[in-house]
Amino acid sequence: MNAPARDHGMAMIGDVLFGADDMVKRVVMRGLGQMTDIEQFGPSVALGIVRRGKLVGGIIYNEFTGWSCAVTSYVDSPFWCKPSTLCTLYTYPFCQLNCTRIEALIGRNNKKVRRVMKHMGWTEEGCHPLRFNGVEDAISYGMIRQNCRWLRENQQDG
Repeated sequence: MNAPARDHGMAMIGDVLFGADDMVKRVVMRGLGQMTDIEQFGPSVALGIVRRGKLVGGIIYNEFTGWSCAVTSYVDSPFWCKPSTLCTLYTYPFCQLNCTRIEALIGRNNKKVRRVMKHMGWTEEGCHPLRFNGVEDAISYGMIRQNCRWLRENQQDG
């Protein structure tokens, strides 16, 4: 699956919106309530999650090293998660960017999101004191390409 290039305008693949980076970053920032300037992400790409014609959240890929990237996400609907959506969202970093791993930081007190991360196949990798917002500890999570069950290349035939 090839995502459209960013300079060709907005495009949809399934329920995932490409090419609306700034708009998606603002939705994620508002949802997380932590950042005030989308430039804080640095060079990045943001993919939107659309349900019933409404942008309900997104995922931001940044801190690209050549083999890994960080992800930041927010979704305001519990009904966003479909296997085809997850396939597209994981295909971007692992297949388009050719990352071997992706990583995320979650506030220690955000037990709901931490459970979701584990359910989706992320591995808890460590604790970072006061890293989340200067007050709360952050828990780091990682996923490596060969362990990502959402990629078609890793799915077992029935």
